[in-house]
Amino acid sequence: MISNSEFTKTNIFRDYGVKSIVINNYIDTDIFRQTNKGKARKILELPQDKRIVLFVGRPDYTKGFDIVQQLAIIHKNIVFVCILQPRIESKIKNMVTSGPQQPETLALYYSAADLTIFPSRFEGFGYVPLESLACDTPVISNRVGIMREIEIEGCAVVKNNSAKDYSNIL
Repeated sequence: MISNSEFTKTNIFRDYGVKSIVINNYIDTDIFRQTNKGKARKILELPQDKRIVLFVGRPDYTKGFDIVQQLAIIHKNIVFVCILQPRIESKIKNMVTSGPQQPETLALYYSAADLTIFPSRFEGFGYVPLESLACDTPVISNRVGIMREIEIEGCAVVKNNSAKDYSNIL
């Protein structure tokens, strides 16, 4: 049995009594790599002169989308770009939503952003922080998935998964 993180390994053993070894997922750095921020924003038709914070995930409580919405309401001067599955429309003026993207386009979104937030409440692994970092975009993350197990330059991990904690770092 193979697990994608120590967290998943622990859960599999606790819930099923099955031992496993950890083989972490990898990020394809031929796709997820830095692109010039201005160029990425131009391609995606995003503002050049605004701070952009990116969220990638489902628009639900488990993924922390409520925190993203709270942050957008608090920080009206920041554009929050949300890549959502499924896509929903937002009534928040400084929040732009899009549906799922192909990996190459998603990499452009990471490069266009000034920061990626990852307020997920549960993850077995969690690709978003690593994809973002591969595109040289810093991350603020909850302590979930692989972010429970590694410390990596460019990633700040919040103590409490609240809008206030993220807001203090934004």
